[in-house]
Amino acid sequence: MRRNGDAVHSIQFSKPSDATKRFIRFYGHRESNLGSSVLIHPVPARSEPVLDFQFADEIQIHSLGDGVIRGAKSAALIGLQTHRRVEQAIRGRIESFSIFFQPAALSVLFGLPAIVVTNADLDAHGVLGRLVGGLRERLGNCGSFLERVRVAEAFFIDLSSKTPGFDIVESVAHQIRRQHGVCQIDAVARSAGLSSRTLHRRFKQSVGLSPKIFARIVRFESVLQTKATSPKLTWTDIAHGFGYHDQMHMVHDFHSLSTDTPSGLLRHLENIFSGDFSTVDKTHILL
Repeated sequence: MRRNGDAVHSIQFSKPSDATKRFIRFYGHRESNLGSSVLIHPVPARSEPVLDFQFADEIQIHSLGDGVIRGAKSAALIGLQTHRRVEQAIRGRIESFSIFFQPAALSVLFGLPAIVVTNADLDAHGVLGRLVGGLRERLGNCGSFLERVRVAEAFFIDLSSKTPGFDIVESVAHQIRRQHGVCQIDAVARSAGLSSRTLHRRFKQSVGLSPKIFARIVRFESVLQTKATSPKLTWTDIAHGFGYHDQMHMVHDFHSLSTDTPSGLLRHLENIFSGDFSTVDKTHILL
């Protein structure tokens, strides 16, 4: 929990059950009562799609490309992000619940070509239909984060009973994540029994971008997570450990994916999370 005078900003996380972990990476819950304070939350590149529900005051979304300011949708489907396209301005009383999916979950669960939402945040009602409206209503009637997790779990257990079996693209995405993005995509394709061209086509349809770009973003997130949880490691050591040619190569990658330096982005996240990175994956959660 982050406090500044009377301002309060807290974020909680929960892992999915064994029954839903094929589709869900984790659940997030944010509550803020910031008064007149404003908290800016950067949204750099990200390797998982998100279904985000807002229940209190409206978060403002600032577009970095054209300067447009708009309100966050009450239910937003947010695809994978390849760069820092927007940032959030949080003020007043905020209450949100977010479902962070596995990379191919939108395709498997909803039959949605993931590329439709890459680098976008869309009205979930319009994209996913009435199911989302019913889920939002049930979540809104909950009195706690854990109750919302139970409601979401029941929803996805029921939905997943109608899904096809495990797909090779899901397996490849998990392999890339296990290797922290430090892998040769041609070798990954061969191990999956696919040509590089076939993997590229199927991955882009199911995940929303090419396996090479996905691996690059996963590596970026892994670097940030490693430094956040192991602050005594130097950036140079981390750069070499994750296969960058040198530290400047890593800095260039960070600027491309977040418009910030590694240290600068980490400071932003420390401000949001009060420097507490004990919860898994906290450094790249974009609530």
